[in-house]
Amino acid sequence: MNTNIQIDWARLLGFYELTEFLDDIASHVVSADSQSDEYRNVRQNMLHALTRTLWDNYRISQYSHLDFEQWGELNVSFHGLAFFYFGRRVVPTRPRSR
Repeated sequence: MNTNIQIDWARLLGFYELTEFLDDIASHVVSADSQSDEYRNVRQNMLHALTRTLWDNYRISQYSHLDFEQWGELNVSFHGLAFFYFGRRVVPTRPRSR
């Protein structure tokens, strides 16, 4: 099943209310099991859409007068087991050609 939602004037809603509403709609379309890939994909798509909307609405134009603008501060953390990093770290190096 495929569901598309367009919300005009979404900024009039709080983040919690908007995500709760989208979660409620999604629960009628996909598995409600938070451990399922389907559920995780829907949550990721929802948060991506919210972030993209926010970013596009608040992005600073390169042609704007930027002296007193808030440039924005981005903080992000990644937590995991670093399998990819450790797998690449132990790759044997190639002998140099002479």
